[in-house]
Amino acid sequence: MTPKEWLFDSFLLIPEVKNFSLGADINIGTTMSGEGNFYAVPSPNPGNKEAWLTIIESLMCGANTISKAIEEISKIIGKPEIERNLVVMLPYAGINQCKFGMIDGKNLNFSILG
Repeated sequence: MTPKEWLFDSFLLIPEVKNFSLGADINIGTTMSGEGNFYAVPSPNPGNKEAWLTIIESLMCGANTISKAIEEISKIIGKPEIERNLVVMLPYAGINQCKFGMIDGKNLNFSILG
C-alpha cells in the first residue's frame, strides 16, 4: 500500500516497563480533584538510575524509528506541511526511592523519609 497523504501530526511514546524494575504508584479512590476519597499508594519498587537509562534508550530507539519513517514517507508524498510532534512519557522517581543511583558524583535520594 502506498501512502497518499499525512494523517498523524503527533506521536506518543510510552516506554515498555515489563523488563526492568520500575514500579508505579497505585491510585485508589473515586476522584482526583482533591475531593472524595482519592489517594495514591507509593510504589514499593520505585525505578532507579538503571531503569531510567533503559527507558531513555527505549525512547530514543522509538524516536529514531519515527524519524526514519517520516523521512521515507516524505520521499513518496513530500514533506509534511508542519513538523510532527513527539510526546514522551517519563516516569518520576518515586517518593520511596532512597537509592536512585549516582549522577555527577552524588548519590540521589528522592525519599520523603530520608
